[in-house]
Amino acid sequence: MGQRRSSYGPTSPDVGLRGAQTHDNILSSALELFAEKGYHSTTIQDIVAAVGISRATLYQYFESKEQLFVELLEVCGAAVVEVIRKLGALGPGAQGFANLRWWLGEWSRVYERYATMFIEWANIDAPGAPVGALVSHFNTRFNRRVAQRLAEGGVTGVDVHDTAIVLTNVILRWNYVRQMRGVDREDTPEQDYYFAVLVQLMLFPSTPPEATRGGRDVPRRWNVQRVGGRLGTREPTSLPAPYREKTNGLTARSAGTVRVLVASAARTFASLGYQRASIDDVVTEAGFARGTFYKYFDAKLELLTALADLCAQESIAGARRLEHMTPAAYGTEFPEWCRSTLALSEEYRSVYRVWMERSPESDQLLGLRTAVVEAIQRALFIQLGGIDRGHPLDLRSSEVFLIALFDQVPDAFELNRQSRSRDDMARLITDLLDRALFGRGVFTI
Repeated sequence: MGQRRSSYGPTSPDVGLRGAQTHDNILSSALELFAEKGYHSTTIQDIVAAVGISRATLYQYFESKEQLFVELLEVCGAAVVEVIRKLGALGPGAQGFANLRWWLGEWSRVYERYATMFIEWANIDAPGAPVGALVSHFNTRFNRRVAQRLAEGGVTGVDVHDTAIVLTNVILRWNYVRQMRGVDREDTPEQDYYFAVLVQLMLFPSTPPEATRGGRDVPRRWNVQRVGGRLGTREPTSLPAPYREKTNGLTARSAGTVRVLVASAARTFASLGYQRASIDDVVTEAGFARGTFYKYFDAKLELLTALADLCAQESIAGARRLEHMTPAAYGTEFPEWCRSTLALSEEYRSVYRVWMERSPESDQLLGLRTAVVEAIQRALFIQLGGIDRGHPLDLRSSEVFLIALFDQVPDAFELNRQSRSRDDMARLITDLLDRALFGRGVFTI
């Protein structure tokens, strides 16, 4: 069997004009296929068929599918670095806000082009793969540049490096949600405007109202209410109860076994991801045999749904605590609420990931997610409706912003190789949420 020649690589002197075109065609086709089918479901044969070349030709440019992905990641990284170079001077005035809005628009354009890279890279960190280290290195370098711009813009009251990490990941989450909802929706520009206001206030809470309301594109509906959006007149979504139905009527011992299986699923799905984790992984972590699992559950999805039920119950209870929080108790209760919500997010990380990705598809999972979102929106509507900061705020963007902080921030610090205790993380989230949404800034911790 002949030995494969070493691949050219992107800067090889052996690649001429025609070779460079083939190289770019491979990258473009792979990017489209990863977006359409996902990284794992895309094969080398899929890529060579899309480009119209042989496998041998592809291997002259890329040693493996993973190497191809790494180069795409580097191209994406270069585009993001170019975005940070275009960021104009920030600040609490109208020009600073205008520069921020333009920059967020540039971010969205890059995200739309490389969305699959932002979403898929975490799914291919096999042992020994360079992807995780590459992304971590890039994030660290990029966020240092963002932090420098924040310091130059006069951001105070929070650590600029920590805030840069949060800012980058909140932007990524916003664009992910934007992509999932469809960028062609009529309300997308309006939602982008509201999101920009939240980011501006997170960075510069002293921004005067005229700085964010000075443009002609301020949504008209905001001018007649303090917070845009409404809860609607329909009854709240009925909450499915798969866990409660599963344990109803069981003996104390059997109910305890179900609790152990569900807790093991939470840990296993969080560490491996729901799609990767197997029933064997769950029962091994729990210390049970497969037969014990099938005594109570028919499939992995049924176990996930029971776990999501517990997550939804606790999340809705947390939203109600926020809803009933009074201004007098805010200084002590809001930081504690942030701590408990962060702990909840860490415990049920796998459920929040499934809800975010909306995969696997399930009516019960969707019903649980919808009930949680409605509870959070109701709490925000009541709290923000009692505050008049003078800035345009909106329920939908506020809900996405709030969830992003709890869901994205811990992973973001881990990715940037930054170690923070839960209390430190909770304090940061408390400060940034208050700056962006509530503007009270009175804490006793």
